[in-house]
Amino acid sequence: MNETKTATIIIKLFRMKIVSLNIEQLLYSALTYIKTRSFVLVYCLPLTTLLIQSCFQNITAQGSATTTTIKQKSISKTGQQKEKVVEIGYYDRYETLPKFHLDTASEEDFLLQPSRSTFKKEKLHMEKGFFSIPIENRQTRFKAYDENNGEDGLNGNEYLGYDNSLKLYAIQQNSVSESLGFAEMNLIHSGTGYHYRIISLGDWSVSLPVPSINNMYMVYWQNPEYESKTLSIAVLKINTKAPYRNLLKEYTSCFTDNGLSIEEIRWKDNNHFFIKAYTSSLDGQGDEFRTYSYFNAKINNK
Repeated sequence: MNETKTATIIIKLFRMKIVSLNIEQLLYSALTYIKTRSFVLVYCLPLTTLLIQSCFQNITAQGSATTTTIKQKSISKTGQQKEKVVEIGYYDRYETLPKFHLDTASEEDFLLQPSRSTFKKEKLHMEKGFFSIPIENRQTRFKAYDENNGEDGLNGNEYLGYDNSLKLYAIQQNSVSESLGFAEMNLIHSGTGYHYRIISLGDWSVSLPVPSINNMYMVYWQNPEYESKTLSIAVLKINTKAPYRNLLKEYTSCFTDNGLSIEEIRWKDNNHFFIKAYTSSLDGQGDEFRTYSYFNAKINNK
């Protein structure tokens, strides 16, 4: 890992999102990010510290307007945000848990299942490139993603909706580094402020999770990227009676090298779901053409 790449990663952390920008928290975020990508901490630590100090000096010099924005984006008390960010969905964790497999199904089987979208999008208040949502009974601001505003607009957040039954906002955090796009999925509890960050299994974000019929589980997926043929499907267990830190836990997964991508998943009940998958090709006019396949998955052997 070279210093340029390390610097890019730290700058990415600085420019992203909803982390409050004090030295202790940014160092924690930087080291956590580096560790999750299997980098060598001994090599990265001196440069990381230097970059963080530089970022802090720049923040101080920017004046009161920036400070106000940072305060509005932070979570409650000093040090509280680090405690309320829960990272879930690491590949290594899923490797230790039971796996499920895919069985062939028909289009008719898939269409018999109801299509559910529990994350509903309402119109948000936008002001000067930021949107606001109520968290812990106060408005919290997020820099909005804007593909029409150059690279700066690409480093922002997309609001994907609110699940009223689970009290969870879905926000995708996007960033650009060295002309490459990255994204992560965050579910944020409106009442407690807990951030459940679903770790990407590639460069881009995982899909918007789909809760099961009675909110016992939620399934999400990551389609193949670049030259990879790996389709990743993962299930989280929902426990609304547990402490909020443990609301979502890794439960089971399926990683298959079939080269397929997923368009939609529909739950049949709390144990079965059906998958609409596809492969893409180009027709004579150069337009995308999709060939579909359908699958059934059972996550518990009961």
